[in-house]
Amino acid sequence: NDDGLRDITKSSLNEKPWITSELRQLIKQRNKLQAQILNGDTNAEIEKKFKKMRNKI
Repeated sequence: NDDGLRDITKSSLNEKPWITSELRQLIKQRNKLQAQILNGDTNAEIEKKFKKMRNKI
């Protein structure tokens, strides 16, 4: 960057010591299930998985 400013990546801003890579994976899975429900691609099995994942995290 020629303007003298440093580039800040999004991931470096969200690195919390208590968020492990395993927890980050679980959050991604939960978010994917939630997106499926919000898009209308829902059935009882997806809702059940989402609720279980939501309560686990």
